[in-house]
Amino acid sequence: MLLRHLICFVVILLPVSILAQDLSYDLSQYKARYERRPGLSFFGQASLSGAYDESRAANNGFGINSNSAGFLNRNTDNLVVTNTLSSELRFSVGSTSPNFPGNPPSTSSSYTSGFRIATDRLHYKPGSQKFWGWGSSFSATQRGNNTPNTLASSNLAIAPSLSRGTGRIEFAEDALLATWMMQDLRAANIIDQFTNEDVERLARTITDIIGNRVFDLRRRRIYELRQLNQALLETGLVGEESFDLFAILNDNWAFANRAVLQHGSRFRYGFQGIADGEIQRDEERDNNRLVALSGGVFAEYEHHRIVARNNGSHGMGARVDLLHLFQGSQIADADFGVNRQWWQANLSLFYRRVWLPNSRSRLSWMNELLFNEPISSNVGSLPSNSLNFNRTSLRSTLFVDYFLTYNWTIRINANLRTEQLQNPDRFTLAHAISFSTRYFLF
Repeated sequence: MLLRHLICFVVILLPVSILAQDLSYDLSQYKARYERRPGLSFFGQASLSGAYDESRAANNGFGINSNSAGFLNRNTDNLVVTNTLSSELRFSVGSTSPNFPGNPPSTSSSYTSGFRIATDRLHYKPGSQKFWGWGSSFSATQRGNNTPNTLASSNLAIAPSLSRGTGRIEFAEDALLATWMMQDLRAANIIDQFTNEDVERLARTITDIIGNRVFDLRRRRIYELRQLNQALLETGLVGEESFDLFAILNDNWAFANRAVLQHGSRFRYGFQGIADGEIQRDEERDNNRLVALSGGVFAEYEHHRIVARNNGSHGMGARVDLLHLFQGSQIADADFGVNRQWWQANLSLFYRRVWLPNSRSRLSWMNELLFNEPISSNVGSLPSNSLNFNRTSLRSTLFVDYFLTYNWTIRINANLRTEQLQNPDRFTLAHAISFSTRYFLF
């Protein structure tokens, strides 16, 4: 009797498992390889935020932020290169609640502008998962505010690093788009069935197209759709061209989302340094020149996997830094002085979950835990009252993205942050809700 039920159970599951294999191409098998992948986008955001703790008055703020960002990436078997260039302009207005005794109402405004250029290169040994890498970033920032008096600062920073490691993070954007195309074609009865090889062949075509951008938008769309159409004809899945075929390819190419599902693991360790110079200008006090230098070692690990049915991914990781920091300053025409030198340990953990309900939307949940702890001081006292030191913070953020087109995304996000500060011992709760939109020119 038991054997009979077992056979019936297997017979029932067999067609279901076959169908599941047909419907679900394993995105983790796809390895996108391209010589170049450029991108240029513009971003705008409006946000409401607030922070509360028992030792200070509550404050709430409104901010407007805009930036432009570009990238030029390369991904081959032996080389992974990420180049980024971004600029930012931010304006915010905040108010302090008058509900606390001794804290009259006040309003402050601030602005931030700047740009950043960075590169990160990983050189893999042929046929191996081992690599060595180097990276560097340069940034320039201008800030200003009116509380308690007009204050402005200019900042320049450079951060080089050198590393070794093993493992690789892959990206499944192109295979995901190819899968959506195949599923829509089958739903419209344009094709009967498709195999993993068919999805992979179409994904390769998508990878090649995106790596060969042209700036003429009209002619670019004609070229892209022609390449997709030709790829399907060559597979034999489609016997002839039709309006339905064109409509489905165009719909997915123009309106599907830009979800990048990551998969794989990577461990990296190495050396890093940061040189940071700042000039502060104060209407009521003398100008102040600040120099901050840091250097040390780091180790990081991250792991990503795509969930079953290809509708999202998990990501987690950790990073530890052991740094020696140096701070010095010069006020007006006085001699330059060393304020403090100390050793510090940083530890960060993250977990990210991504859901893809359909090809037009995406949900992301990001959790970050950060510890900053000064260890010992060589010169001067340990820093105690800065948000960058002696801090334990937990941030949880939910992102909801809707893709108006492949190039245009709107996002609503809400985050909650808790912080435990030392010296003085203070617990802070902060929240933010924002609406943003991003447009990719290409």
